[in-house]
Amino acid sequence: MIAGSLTYFSIMAVIPLCLLLLTLFNYILGTNEEFLKFFAIKLQNLFPEITSEFTDKIIRLLSVQGIGTITLLLYALQSYQLFLSLEFAMKAVFKQRVRRNLFLSLILPMLLVTLIIFLILASFLASSAISMLVYYEEILSFIKIDSITAFLIGFVVPVILIFIAVTSLYIIVPKQKIRLKNAFAGAFLTTIFLEGAKHLFTFIVGEVLDLGVLYGSLSVSIIFFLWVFYSWCIFLIGAEIVHILEE
Repeated sequence: MIAGSLTYFSIMAVIPLCLLLLTLFNYILGTNEEFLKFFAIKLQNLFPEITSEFTDKIIRLLSVQGIGTITLLLYALQSYQLFLSLEFAMKAVFKQRVRRNLFLSLILPMLLVTLIIFLILASFLASSAISMLVYYEEILSFIKIDSITAFLIGFVVPVILIFIAVTSLYIIVPKQKIRLKNAFAGAFLTTIFLEGAKHLFTFIVGEVLDLGVLYGSLSVSIIFFLWVFYSWCIFLIGAEIVHILEE
């Protein structure tokens, strides 16, 4: 039930949050086409290949929309609702009854958005640095630079960033002090399960289930919603593991 709630608020917040992040990045970096392409690729990497039709629509929507100051505040408010839902989920998982200070409840979402910005920028810089390996292909001809670069950018960097993000959520959101080693353990399993689930989900939905028969043209959206739901289920299982280790 909690995963269903998180799924709803995630779907409602995904466009506003992405627009909010892009606006902030444009303010920091200026209008940067390369960064926009990079952001689109990273957004696609969060989801299984089978949801690409839906994520392509999101990316096209992001590329044409502008954003004003008032709209920015409204988008920030919608993203804040997702944080409140996540906070409620952690409260249920860790069986907490204490209410968080209102000031902290307002500060933490901004802290998490700042963390997301830092991770995306770090990923952008890491991917740019890795891409420079191509220039050394002639010197290091005995090494398959293209294969190494593709592996690092396509798998290693995203997995590390997801691991850092999930660890941070397990530490920051619960209303109690979480030991780092326990957050690492839960985040490690969550990251592994998410990566494995992406491929398994693509296989099952693409090869085993025929949702098009049942949902018709809505199947694209249904598949996307299902993936978001299962992702939150995996995240909550990881949180339960952290809670058990803390106990």
